[in-house]
Amino acid sequence: MSGQGWQVTGTDFSAQALLRAAEHTPDALAGRLTWQQADIRDWKPGDTPRYDLVTASFNHFPQPVRRTVFTALADRVNPEGHLVIIGHHPSDLDTTMPRPPEPGLFYTADDLIADHLPAPTWKVVTRAARPRAATTPDGTPVTIHDTVLTAHRAQQPRTPATPKK
Repeated sequence: MSGQGWQVTGTDFSAQALLRAAEHTPDALAGRLTWQQADIRDWKPGDTPRYDLVTASFNHFPQPVRRTVFTALADRVNPEGHLVIIGHHPSDLDTTMPRPPEPGLFYTADDLIADHLPAPTWKVVTRAARPRAATTPDGTPVTIHDTVLTAHRAQQPRTPATPKK
């Protein structure tokens, strides 16, 4: 997105992950890309509280924390902006792929919609459990699924003008 002229803020709790990301940032994007170390559970974006695109990938928290985090992310989307959330689908627990035996950490797109995206404020664009090929640590091929949610935030309704008397 920064290649399109957007200003981009990348946030991760891991300083090492941010260092690796910065090392792979093309020089042409310098000045438009900001890396910020923060815990997404209590991240405050500072002077730019809204974005045209907010994405979150593979953030798996217990449901009460997930509700707080994803609601805060949805709140940071500008009117006419987009929210994209990707995570491990609950069906992965039925595969041989090692996953924490905590079903509450996984979610479907419908779970996210119910918890974070009140209609008519949001229009769901994609709600899916996308299959992909993976390999377990012992080398066994397996099909896992990623929950994919993309949503478009509607323009804020305008307050009708009060007629003058």
